[in-house]
Amino acid sequence: MIKKLLLTSVAMGILSGSAFAADLPSTKSPAQYAAPIFTWAGFYAGVNGGYAYRKMTTTDQDYYEYGGSRDLTKSGFTAGGQLGYNFQMGAFVYGLEADASYLGGSATDVGKFDAFSSKSGFLGTVRGRAGLAMDRALLYVTGGLAYGSTKNGYGNYYDLNHTYGDFYNGFTGTAKSSGMAVGYALGAGLEYAFSDHWTARVEGIYVNLGSKTVACDPKYCGTRNVYRFKFENSSNLLRVGINYKF
Repeated sequence: MIKKLLLTSVAMGILSGSAFAADLPSTKSPAQYAAPIFTWAGFYAGVNGGYAYRKMTTTDQDYYEYGGSRDLTKSGFTAGGQLGYNFQMGAFVYGLEADASYLGGSATDVGKFDAFSSKSGFLGTVRGRAGLAMDRALLYVTGGLAYGSTKNGYGNYYDLNHTYGDFYNGFTGTAKSSGMAVGYALGAGLEYAFSDHWTARVEGIYVNLGSKTVACDPKYCGTRNVYRFKFENSSNLLRVGINYKF
């Protein structure tokens, strides 16, 4: 009988000890919350605007005593939009971007013996981007295809004394070219994500739309000699932009 009582007491003591231990505070540390790491990967779209410095160079290819090479420059504005996609591997970010914008302003330079006219409008690029991400800051370089509308004209002494006004609104022009031109774009920029979905950037882009050589109108140059003029268009863009990252 006494032996049974002792066994019963020991069993009850073990059970009560286990219950007491279960009621003690846990010594395990609470689960730590890890904030999600920002990523540049994914689609984005946005708008941009800024300053444009355009230059049109005309070169007289055959008749150097009159023309030679001259530049016509114009400062104006640019505004447009862009969309693209980024990939990210560690700190390295790369992707593809396309944009379309408007370059404002036209310029005419009338001298004593000749005159120039230059006008631009639409500009588009398709560029690769690659850069280094420092958390929410991205430093990148960019380059690729550029295309846009150009309108250039050159007039000689005969034009200036027999026809007056703008090249494309009454001024005949000794030589002129217009239409779409294709070239390249190169640049660099800095972009910062101020939220998980919104980013802001500043970038500089150099655009060269190549050159086009046109023959002088026989009405002014005659039919015995073919005088040629080369027009080359380039722009320096400094613009800011804002993007929404999906």
